Amino acid sequence: MRFKPPSTRALLRTGLSATVAIITVGLVNGTSPASAVVNHLPVGAMDSLVVAKNRAVTLTGWALDLDAPAAALSVRIQQDSRVLGSTTAAAPDARATRTDARAATTGGFRFVTAPLSFGSHRLCAYGINAGVDTGKTLLGCKDLVLKDQDIPVGLARFTSNANRRTVSVNAWAFDPNVPRSSVSLQMRFNNVLREIHPANKVNAGVDKKYSVPGNHGFTRTWNLGYGATKICVSARNLGAGSSNPALGCLQVRFAKPVNLNAKLAALAKTFVGKYRYVMGARNPKVGFDCSGLTQYLYSRIGRKIADTADPQRHQFRAITQSQARPGDLIFFHQGRGGYVWHVGVYEGGNSMVAAANEEQGIRSQSWNWWPNVSFGTVLH
Repeated sequence: MRFKPPSTRALLRTGLSATVAIITVGLVNGTSPASAVVNHLPVGAMDSLVVAKNRAVTLTGWALDLDAPAAALSVRIQQDSRVLGSTTAAAPDARATRTDARAATTGGFRFVTAPLSFGSHRLCAYGINAGVDTGKTLLGCKDLVLKDQDIPVGLARFTSNANRRTVSVNAWAFDPNVPRSSVSLQMRFNNVLREIHPANKVNAGVDKKYSVPGNHGFTRTWNLGYGATKICVSARNLGAGSSNPALGCLQVRFAKPVNLNAKLAALAKTFVGKYRYVMGARNPKVGFDCSGLTQYLYSRIGRKIADTADPQRHQFRAITQSQARPGDLIFFHQGRGGYVWHVGVYEGGNSMVAAANEEQGIRSQSWNWWPNVSFGTVLH
């Protein structure tokens, strides 16, 4: 009777885990099979990924071919769709032993990749069939994201001077991948790139603290206009990193200076008709005489002047009428250029504010009724 081999479907119903089954049958004396060998695809799993500081990845797992359990199975590693290399499952692994006792000294594998680029990756391990079939079994895949840890390090410190409207920065930076090289610094003003400069000045403190060679310091001063300005300094990456980290930012606002002349002239007008004239007085509770009023008004804007008219004249710089601005003083002389006996706050044109006399108190009045006057300024 001629022997008819069973179908593949019939073999799978027997509980075999193989995906392909091939029966090789030899006839003994033409009547019965001498042997039957089933070729299985490998089994196993990829267990873990460990990422090193240099972004090299170590993969571990186990793999076994039931058709050759004592042999060290070849395992292929792929990154995305690219083959990275192969290793052998030659280390002892309990899971392989439990699967087949003949695998007591084989089964475990370990593979270390070259450093990977930043971003998302999928790493997969395949067991390569050791039997007749040339197929492979996917042992597992794992996804990982490598974030940029190789970016430059550094710091930017700012100082500002409101009177000069300046901002200064003292910064340092270096790239750990290429520490000997000087990193370029980017300066952004209100989010617009304005300047790029190398951090190539000596900074012995940074070199000593981080044990890096080369020069990594930077200083710069800017003159700014009035208004708000945001200055940010970032370091341009030189090595394996993929970003340019910010080292520091400063938000500064330089306000236009208050026109003290105009402020004083406006303040003087608020005293008109409110306070008495009292000889030698110089405060609102008692009253004011002419020089007491000017002394008090100037004290309100932070300027200290003498308490009588003639010394005040000597503190002020002489100017012409055409140069005078509201808030300057008008001095009344005894004779041309002589002793000053009266003083008032110039308001522009022919007008001034002064403590006139006991009858009139503090009032706005013309100044050109007296022939010998001079103008003086202490504010410009």
